[in-house]
Amino acid sequence: YNVVCYSKDGGFEVTLNISRAADDQTALKAKVAELNVDDVITVVGWGEWYNGLQITVTDSNPFTKTGSVKKTDEQKFAAIKEEVTEKIKTTVADNFTLPVSATYDSTITWTSNNAAIAVGDKGACKVTCGSEDVEVTLTGTISLPSGAKDTITVKVTVNKVITSSIIKAKLAAGTGTTSE
Repeated sequence: YNVVCYSKDGGFEVTLNISRAADDQTALKAKVAELNVDDVITVVGWGEWYNGLQITVTDSNPFTKTGSVKKTDEQKFAAIKEEVTEKIKTTVADNFTLPVSATYDSTITWTSNNAAIAVGDKGACKVTCGSEDVEVTLTGTISLPSGAKDTITVKVTVNKVITSSIIKAKLAAGTGTTSE
């Protein structure tokens, strides 16, 4: 079980490992689950280096929450936009689902500027391919619990319909892909 933590200035990350030899893994996992984004913790454990700094904890009470980093709504929106953008494919040919929630207990509602991607309930997207590739703009309204709102815009290309009979045959046989 791993948790990635960042330094105060965001300059480096540390992986917090819960050892299999821990006194009470279940209690440790429960304590980690109580943490929120931007919580500041003090950790007691032993460090090692494996593709980055790692702290392994074995004690049943290895860390203490000592505060949290206060972020402005603008900083929260920037982090949410980065998180959400990483989850959305830039090219699609099949139905997909957009994220409708993110960090900071935020919610996201989506709209599309083109019928090639129809956005439904809970971010479910129905994709309709045409004879040419189509660029679609998806716009999300991000809402924070405070009532603050911001928008995110993501461009997604809907691939054209496959016209090759060879590719269609491969797809039917389960040996092809949806791109030409």
